[in-house]
Amino acid sequence: GGLTSVMNKLHEELRLAAAVQQEMLPSVMPDVPGMDFRVFFRSAGYVSGDTYDVQRLDADHVGFFVADAVGHGVPAALMTMIIGRGMRLKQVEGSSYRLLSPGQVLASLNQDLVRHQSTSPRFATAVCGIVNTRERTVTLAAAGHPAPLIISPGCAPRPVETDGSLLGVFSDSDEQFTEVTVRLEPHQMLVVYSDGFETAFPGPGCPAAERRLPTRNYLDRFAAMARLWTEDNLDAAMSLLEEGVDAQAGSLHQLDDLTALVIAPKTAAGEARLHRAA
Repeated sequence: GGLTSVMNKLHEELRLAAAVQQEMLPSVMPDVPGMDFRVFFRSAGYVSGDTYDVQRLDADHVGFFVADAVGHGVPAALMTMIIGRGMRLKQVEGSSYRLLSPGQVLASLNQDLVRHQSTSPRFATAVCGIVNTRERTVTLAAAGHPAPLIISPGCAPRPVETDGSLLGVFSDSDEQFTEVTVRLEPHQMLVVYSDGFETAFPGPGCPAAERRLPTRNYLDRFAAMARLWTEDNLDAAMSLLEEGVDAQAGSLHQLDDLTALVIAPKTAAGEARLHRAA
C-alpha cells in the first residue's frame, strides 16, 4: 500500500511536469510567406532534456533554437526551462525593437549558466538562428551541438560547421559563438537535430548490446525525408520520419530524447510538380 501510494504520487508529479513542459513548447509553427517550419519532438521518458522554439520576430524574420540539456529526466527538463527563458532573439525597447544575433544570444546564455552553476554543474548544447524569410537565408550559431544539415534530394547531407563550446563550461566573457549564414535553394532543407538520432536507428538485426552505439543511419532517414518533401509535401516528409522512429524494435524504450526542426522553402514541392507536368 505505502509503496504503491508513493509510486502513484511520483507518477502523477511526472505527468504534471510533462504537461507543463509541453505547454512551454510552441503549439503551432509560424505561418510565413516563402518558408515552412516543422518539428518532430519525442521525449525518451515523461519529460525531455531537449527543448526548442520557433517564433516570428517581424515581417521578414523568424527566430529559432534547438537545445539539449546534458543528462536525463527531471534535472535536464528543469534546465530546458532556464534555457528557454534565456533564448531571446528580440529585445523590445519602448515602441521599437532590435533583433539580437544568434552568437550574442548564446554568449549571454552561456554567461548566465556559468554564473548560476551550483554543486551540480549544468551544461547544454544548442543551435540558435534567425531566418530571413524574404532572402531564404539562415544565420545561426551553435554551442557544442551536432552540426545542422543542408539536405537536397540526391545529394549527401552537407553539415553547416560552426565554432562554439558547450554552454555552461567556460566563463571567459570572450567565449565566441561564430555565426554562419547559409542561403537555402528552392530544393534544399535545413535540419537542426539533437544527438538522440545517432542511436535512434540501429542497423537491422542489431544485437541488444549494440543498440546504444551511435550510427549514421539517421542521415539516410533525413535524405528520404527530403526526397518525399520534393515529391509530395513537408507534412508527408515529417510523417515518414515519425513512422521510421515508430518502426524501430526498441521504440518503446527509446534511448534518448529526439528533436528535429526542419526549415524549408515553400517552393520546392510546387516547382517539382510543375517540372513533372511540363
